[in-house]
Amino acid sequence: MATPPPAPAAAAPVADVQKGFSALTLDAPVPAFPDVAALPIEEKLAKLAAITGAPLSEADEAQLRALFAEKPHPVAYDGFEPSGRVTLAGGLLRVLNAQRLMAAGCHVRILVADIHALLNNKFGGDLKKLQSVSTYTVEVWKALGLDADKLPNLEIMLASTETARHAATYWSRVLDAAGQFTVERVQQCAPIMGRSTDDTAVNTNRIMYPLMQCADGFLLQADIYQMGADQDAGNTLVREYIAQKELPQKPCFLSHPLLLGLKQDQFKMSTTDAESAIYMDDTPAEVKTKIKKAYCVPGDVNGNPILNYMQYLVFPFHPEGVTLERSEKNGGNLTFATYDELEAAFGGEKVHPADLKPCLTKYVNEMLEPVRQHFASGPLKTMFTSVKKLKVSPTPDGDKLASLALPGFPEAERVWQASQLSLDERYAVARSVGEECIQENELLALLEKKEHPVCYDGFEPSGRMHIAQGVLRTVNVNKLTSAGSVFRFWVADWFAMLNNKMGGDLDKIRLVGQYMVEIWKSVGMDMTNVEFLWASKEIIAHSGSYWLRVMDIARRTTIARTVKCCTIMGRKEKEGMQAAQILYPLMQCADIFNLKADICQLGIDQRKINMLARDYCDQVKMRFKPVILSHHMLMGLKQGQEKMSKSDPESAIFMEDAEVDVSRKIENAFCPEGVVEANPILDYLKHIICPRFAEQGVTVKLVDGQSKTFANYQELEDAFVASQVNPADLKTALAKYLNEYVECLLILEPVREHFSKGDAKELLAKVMDALEDSRRSFGRRLQRQTTKLFSQRLRRTSNSHSSASSSPVNTQSPKGRRRSPDALITTAKSASQDKEGGSGSRIEAQHSPVVDARDDNKPSSTAVDSDVQVAERPALASSSKSEVEVSENEEEGENQELQQESKHALPTNEDGVRSSDKKNAIQLLDVASLSVEGSQGHANEDRVLVASNDHFHLFAVMDGHGGSWAGDFLVDKLLGALEDVYDDGFDHARLTKAMEELDRVFCAQAKRKMDTSGACLLAVLLYVDPSTNTPQKLVLNIGDCRAIMREVPEPNPRSNEPKDKPIVAANTKRATVGLTVALSDDHCAANANEKRRV
Repeated sequence: MATPPPAPAAAAPVADVQKGFSALTLDAPVPAFPDVAALPIEEKLAKLAAITGAPLSEADEAQLRALFAEKPHPVAYDGFEPSGRVTLAGGLLRVLNAQRLMAAGCHVRILVADIHALLNNKFGGDLKKLQSVSTYTVEVWKALGLDADKLPNLEIMLASTETARHAATYWSRVLDAAGQFTVERVQQCAPIMGRSTDDTAVNTNRIMYPLMQCADGFLLQADIYQMGADQDAGNTLVREYIAQKELPQKPCFLSHPLLLGLKQDQFKMSTTDAESAIYMDDTPAEVKTKIKKAYCVPGDVNGNPILNYMQYLVFPFHPEGVTLERSEKNGGNLTFATYDELEAAFGGEKVHPADLKPCLTKYVNEMLEPVRQHFASGPLKTMFTSVKKLKVSPTPDGDKLASLALPGFPEAERVWQASQLSLDERYAVARSVGEECIQENELLALLEKKEHPVCYDGFEPSGRMHIAQGVLRTVNVNKLTSAGSVFRFWVADWFAMLNNKMGGDLDKIRLVGQYMVEIWKSVGMDMTNVEFLWASKEIIAHSGSYWLRVMDIARRTTIARTVKCCTIMGRKEKEGMQAAQILYPLMQCADIFNLKADICQLGIDQRKINMLARDYCDQVKMRFKPVILSHHMLMGLKQGQEKMSKSDPESAIFMEDAEVDVSRKIENAFCPEGVVEANPILDYLKHIICPRFAEQGVTVKLVDGQSKTFANYQELEDAFVASQVNPADLKTALAKYLNEYVECLLILEPVREHFSKGDAKELLAKVMDALEDSRRSFGRRLQRQTTKLFSQRLRRTSNSHSSASSSPVNTQSPKGRRRSPDALITTAKSASQDKEGGSGSRIEAQHSPVVDARDDNKPSSTAVDSDVQVAERPALASSSKSEVEVSENEEEGENQELQQESKHALPTNEDGVRSSDKKNAIQLLDVASLSVEGSQGHANEDRVLVASNDHFHLFAVMDGHGGSWAGDFLVDKLLGALEDVYDDGFDHARLTKAMEELDRVFCAQAKRKMDTSGACLLAVLLYVDPSTNTPQKLVLNIGDCRAIMREVPEPNPRSNEPKDKPIVAANTKRATVGLTVALSDDHCAANANEKRRV
């Protein structure tokens, strides 16, 4: 029996820790410093506020107070990508902030992210260069007093080492995070890599990098994340992950301001532009020259790098004050106790740039002198010289990609059985396995060169084994091993967990893996040249080389190319694409090389991933490509099923099915008379029965009542097409051959015999129990999800008489409920069905041009109540963890709550139409939105907002450009801004002012975040004027979007026609579809008035 590996954590290797770096010990207590811990909390908070360059927010302050009350020495984490020479930001500022954290009582962990830099193509991904720069950077910090060997409350760790030492913990987190986010969502984190969200044809490293950064803080067990403002997108992803998983830890995020580049409008220093930054190894002359050339307009304090360095470096390192030296002719020396004094003097032009630049030069050179002395002689001087010579491309991804020398998994020490066949026979037998072979000449050359070529096939232990896996795989393996091949089965238990098989329970997945191995033994697979490798064991035991291979493939492969491979997961391309579905092909491609496979022997449905491996060989100039032998995929038993599905038990024959089950399934199978194409009965006969009984032939009853033995499949097919054999008799023959002994040959019976006794019987019982547990668990989750979603929507309609979609990212304002900005297609209907019906109006918002905004006061009829129907966007999880995984007590409580609410849901008026006692009497029939991505390849930047409160309904579309943050900002802030100006209606002047204020706030925040996105806004407001009791429509248009509204006519309450049937107007044959009102006009970019408006 192929025994599964122990739990992954137990298999983690002990990697060597490089000199100068710390070794992370998980869950170990941090050193205590009673004197520091005893500092007043206000003093600690002041030190942390100094990091951010601004007072702490109320929420951050409250969170930090609670944190320090619980932990005297919380863990603070900072991450650093060694991407070149060390700038003032990476040297002085990082050291300063680390000292502030330690002074506040924190235990500081700095992660030097060398493998992240490799994934980001820094130095072309040359790991040797990256680790040299990493070691050099640590020496720079030592020179400034930040020495982990001397400071017990400081650890400096190398990512490549720690992710290998704690592989199970780290990579499990990466994979779990990948299952929580869509590809589009992760792509929005491009700024943390120094990339733009507008880039086209991006590679899959854009997906893998943010997920790894998300896992970094968890590996370091961080309570505080302290990084630059350019990492805010990554921090937001961490927050969302924690919220979706409902994790108990809620770290605090402290973002420090960035040091500006020396040139105009450079938001930060760049390691790729030597003139934009001061480096820690610059000579005094180089520092003087760079500062002298730096941008510094007299009297202008905004975007001024000279003042920026004075504020964030010079004054913090000189709390005693700063002296600006100048001649008596120019007014003499000036001493400033604080930076604010200096800024005021410069803004008032009392200090000139010609005075300020020499002052900065003097202080910077003084602060850099310890670093220069540290590298003045010996081995450190050699290190300094070599690092300074390294060149980095000035453009992202501009460096030539380095080739990585990565070993595969170690070979097993076994003696393989040689083949007794000739070369031609070996080739013929091997070639017969594949429905397709790429390439045949390569296969022949391989067999001629190697006595034991390695064949690879992988399988997910995801449930019961159907006959295609059991019989066909056995036939193919025996053929290839008879030709001398070694067959390596990759038991992809970790992949099955990633693909959420067996509910993601790794123990159950392993149990099923054992069961599948036992089936192959019982069905006659020759195990002489076969070995089983468990992914969870091999990946973790050799995680360093394995994940470097995955990263190398990721940085060379576009997202679009990877998406084409995603059908290997049994899912359609672009169908709710999660980030996990991008990682899966990368990992499977890496498997081929780590297993040292010469032949990829998988199903034809895996062709795309195998071709990806061959493409990768071309990219890295690998001489020998794996040969692809793709076997046929057996059809499912039902019409239109291209292959068997374990999720539909009636579509497949399982290896341990009872005779009655086999007969029933085949009897119900699709088999059109005389039709060969897409006929599963003929497919089974062709690929299973006829080859198995080639010597005896296959006997089938003819329509005339006689039986005939067919020597080969083609004769049988011809007879079926000629109507000599009917479908019923063909099915009877197939069931017989699958179930019974025929000429001492059998198929399913030995499997039943094998699992009827001993350890195999016990194993089968455990597998069936595990499958049943998974089904019950899924059923419970589904029931709880449905109960909770309906309960939430019922509460929503009770409160606001309008229903909105429940989503993992729903937010709630104090006065109203908001719709998920990521819901792509949502249909929301009022949840108070009434038998009599009513009239209704529909709002449909589309992204299209528009010219003006208008206020249409024409009355609109109220909406009919109907059932809640929600179609969520596939890319999002169907619900958040909070909506699915609730305890039994919570479920019971929710059911009671639901029963109580259903009794008091909504009152009815005298006409029998239910209504709310709130002011907002407009009820919604349907709300839908559509967002279409273009062909440019960039991520979707559009956002949708549907929200309601007691006074109005809001429908808004945000047409984003330059990124998605502007749309996200409006989703978060728009409803509140409108609520603030509502006063029994809307005043146009107040609305205009509110929009201008939103724009001002956004621009201020965008400048701090260095965000360049924007969005056009089209918002439609529906409300009832309390004074006139008439429905009102108001359209706010800022940009070039378009909206229409369709009014649905009122059905006859006494009609027996279904409510969803179109209403036929009197004296016509045509259905009445209601009046469609254009809320805005088409946008014409050539129109001068339109240009001015937009």
